[in-house]
Amino acid sequence: MVIKKGLKKTAITLAMVSATASITACNNTNDTETVNINSNSAIASVNQYFQRVSSFPVFQNSDIANKTVAEIVASANDGNTLVYTDGKLGKIGFVDISDINLPTAAGSVDISGEPSSVAVVGNYALATVNTSLDFINTSGYLVVIDINTKTIIATIALAGQPDSIAVSPDGQYAAIAIENERNEELGDGAPPQAPAGLLQIVKFNDIPANWTLRDVSLSGLADLYADDPETEFIDNNDNNIAVITLQENNHIVLIDLSDGSIVNHFSAGTVDLNNIDATKDGLIKLTENLSNVLREPDGVSWLDNDHFATANEGDLNGGSRGFTMRPLHDTGAKEK
Repeated sequence: MVIKKGLKKTAITLAMVSATASITACNNTNDTETVNINSNSAIASVNQYFQRVSSFPVFQNSDIANKTVAEIVASANDGNTLVYTDGKLGKIGFVDISDINLPTAAGSVDISGEPSSVAVVGNYALATVNTSLDFINTSGYLVVIDINTKTIIATIALAGQPDSIAVSPDGQYAAIAIENERNEELGDGAPPQAPAGLLQIVKFNDIPANWTLRDVSLSGLADLYADDPETEFIDNNDNNIAVITLQENNHIVLIDLSDGSIVNHFSAGTVDLNNIDATKDGLIKLTENLSNVLREPDGVSWLDNDHFATANEGDLNGGSRGFTMRPLHDTGAKEK
């Protein structure tokens, strides 16, 4: 799924995907290893490729005169419906893709705030909404939307400014990253900046009125800014283990969703980059090198129940602009 954003009009591009049985990855040394992915993984076929089959202009869910920003997308109704965030309009949009070659507008729901992420459990779309007044007075809520009727059936207050949400494969839990993002224009823009972020775990119990929230502190774990986790992105495996990136802290945490306990945590490490263009001069010259670059991972995704991959975007001091694959019980001790 490819999302184009930052344009006056945005479009969701749909892709058909097949996958591969193994992949080469970095372990906790400078070497590489081949990680074999089991048959239950999304990576299951020898020939992997992406093929764009159709596009959906997001303005079709509102008006061509509106500025729209489609950013995060999830699927529902056995893959026949897409649910996406539109931060510009403050809405959650729906697209009917029962005919993959002809996606059609299926309406939108006004959530009275800026949606930061969306996930699906059963017939519910779960949208995290940022309602913070500023970087200090942070707030947000979880909106529960009935996908069939396109109505809000519950609103649940959160502990601060949410970033991402991920539902466990068994549908028992949702993990929400409360980032409480830093003010990049305050001083040098670096952490620590209160309030600290954290993880919130939603336990689904029948109807939304019976759902419960558990707060999990992530403070005191990272070496860089221990009091300001900067919680970023989450994914959950089949064993209800959540992997969480603390991007500016260059750190990774694994949490057991059943009780909120910390399973593991470690630094994302650094990497040496060779034959790159590191100078902003209008020329492309792949002749430079950088040493000990912090990975600063953003996105993270489980490959199977024992391995996950991070997208090392960078945000504060680093970013290798690559990806790293790691085992569940990595220590980061030898990470280069």
